[in-house]
This record gives sequence, structure tokens and C-alpha cells, in this order.
Amino acid sequence: MSNIGVLAIRGLAGGTVVVLFSVVGELLRPKSFAGIFAAAPSVALASLLVTTALRGETAVRASALGMIAGAIALVAACGEAVPRAPGLGRFDPGLAGRRRGSLRSGAPVTDHVDEGGVGSDTGRLRSIRPRDLAVRFAFGAAVSVVAGIVGFTVGEPAGGVLLAFPAILPAALTLIESREGTSTAVSDVRGAVVGALGMLGFAVAVVVLSGRIPVLVALLVATVTWAALSPALYFGGTRIAGVLGEQRYLPDVAVAEAVPAVEALRHAGLTVAVAETCSGGVLCALLSAVPGASDAVRGGVVIHAVDVERTLLDVPAEILEKDTVEAAACAMAERARRLLNADVGLSVAGATDAEPARVRPIVVAAVAPSGARTTRIEGDEGPEANTGKAVRDALRLCVEVLRGG
Repeated sequence: MSNIGVLAIRGLAGGTVVVLFSVVGELLRPKSFAGIFAAAPSVALASLLVTTALRGETAVRASALGMIAGAIALVAACGEAVPRAPGLGRFDPGLAGRRRGSLRSGAPVTDHVDEGGVGSDTGRLRSIRPRDLAVRFAFGAAVSVVAGIVGFTVGEPAGGVLLAFPAILPAALTLIESREGTSTAVSDVRGAVVGALGMLGFAVAVVVLSGRIPVLVALLVATVTWAALSPALYFGGTRIAGVLGEQRYLPDVAVAEAVPAVEALRHAGLTVAVAETCSGGVLCALLSAVPGASDAVRGGVVIHAVDVERTLLDVPAEILEKDTVEAAACAMAERARRLLNADVGLSVAGATDAEPARVRPIVVAAVAPSGARTTRIEGDEGPEANTGKAVRDALRLCVEVLRGG
């Protein structure tokens, strides 16, 4: 077979395997765990399978030797990228001391590392756009073809270096950042560090086992090595980070996500006021950052103390002490609307910390002359994730209450 034919097969195989790995990564949470799949040996597995069939065992082993160098470079690159994001991957001595004190005293530890427990969400399949898959296929195919060209012209070890290139990661980071914010994208990079270490294990396994057992079996064992090593490193690292503690940071919700709410208010000729507890002013800041927001945003009130809710917003004590959080959230939104002379009131009430959230979960409310809407944040995925959900729900409810739907 000609070199062009080999390159075409490598490109098709590389793109297909990258898409499969990326779909699995999309289903997993949190993003730092899903990031393992962003640095999966997808291109390497596809390319080495093609090399096995067309060029033989010697070429496979030579490519894997080069891949070891590439994987080491990837670990260094991802590890360097993580601390550059504010609050991510940075050691907080104060938090560590408080955490150790909690462990000694037996008190519940409520600080979160990243976004909550590991799990999957099959509902995310519906949100995967064909365009996103096409972008990832293109990255995978391109890397596979370039690695093949380098292998033909310079040598298999040089081409093997490129097999460690995480074809899923650059496409995933671009798409995640535009959709979910920078913090989520950097969490993906954090997981990619672990995935890159697992990829190093993959390459070493191929080099060690090639020539001792059939190549296809060696590739299978290497894939299992990556699949076992990466989660083990992830959970070990998470446990260490949980003991040491990490700085918290605000949710990274893109300003673009607030545009529909502000535009709906401006189109209706209405204004909005905000009352916030656990979100600490993030919702009002986001609305205010939209160009032209001064036509629609009257202002906001940030409250943490219950007595301030009673005095400043004049929320009846019986609602705060006896009624549901939904009733308190609606009362806050209504009082903010009246206090700031606005047409629509939005509120975020509750607690983002794990322990208080069991007593007073987060509830978001939107109140307008046409009616009121509320929603409850289910589950506890940590302060940043909980606050981000609350802010996004408030923006959604704002639009819904304006439409009367």
C-alpha cells in the first residue's frame, strides 16, 4: 500500500477513536476526572493498530519509544498550565490548617476539591453537537496524519513523539471554555495531567511488552494500564488535595450567558433588582457586565446575616424561621424589587457549603407582576459548582417570568 493510503487510514482511524474517547469524556463528571480522557492515548492506539497491521512489530516499538518522550513533555506542559489559573491547583496553608483541625476534632469537613464526586450523566449526550464531534475528529485525523508523515520522513521514533499529542484536549478546551467558562476548562487540564501520566504508562507498557507477546495483546494490556493507572492517580491526587486544601474561587460564568436576560428586559422595557445570599453578588455583577445593562439593571443587595434580611429587605421573621426556603427566596426577590423600584426581582437564597446546605438548600426565585418562578439546586457539588448553577438558573428564570411561561 502506498504511503498516501496508509496516511488516509491513519487519519480515519485516529479521528474515529478520538471521537469515541471524547464522547466518553463528555459523559463523565467532574471535569477534572473527565479531563483524563482529554489526554487519552486515542491517537496512539489508533495509529499503532494501523502500524501493527501495515508495518509490523518493529515499527510499533520504535513509535512507542518516541511516545515516551512525548508523554513526558505533555505531563510537563499540562502541569505548568494548571497553576496559571487563579485558585486552581494552588496550595492554601490557611485552609490546610483549618482542614487538619477539623480532622483532629472530628468535625465535618465541608470544603470541596473541584466539582464533587465522580459520576456520569448520560443526559449530556443530547447536548453534544455534531459540530463539536467534527472538530474533534479533525484534530484526531490531523495529528495522526502528521505523525505518520514525520514517521515516514524522519523515522518512527520522531513520529511516535507526536502520538502523545492529546488530540482531544485542544479541541475540548476551546469548546468547554466557550460553553462553560475558563475554570471548567482548566479543570479539564488538571485531569489531563493525570491522563498524560497514564499515557506515559501506556507507552512504557508497549515498549516493554512488544516482542515478548503478540503486538495486539501488548496494545490491549497497555490500554488497560492507562485505564487503571489514570483513575488511581486521580483519586490519590484528590485525596492529597483534600487534606492539603485548595483555594476557592468564584464560578466562571460567561457574560454572554446573561445577555438573553438583559435583552429580554430591555425589549420589554422593564428593569430588574437582585437579592443574593450565598452567591455573594455574582449574579448582579454578571448582569451589570452586559453592554447596555444600565437600561435594565437597577441594582442588587448582598446579604449573609438573617437579621439583615429582616431589617434591610423587611422579610418577615416567620418566613425566615418557619417557612420553606422557596418562600424566603420569593420574599427576598419581591422585597428587592420594591426596594429598588424595579419590575422584576431575582434572588438566590440558601448556602453553598455542604453542611449548611442540608438544612437550607439553594433556591433561586424570579418575581414579576405576571407571577413568580422558583427552582431548587439539587445535590451538592461544591461551592463553585453550586453557585454557578444558581446563577445560571436565575438568568433562565428571569427570561421565563418575562415570557409568563
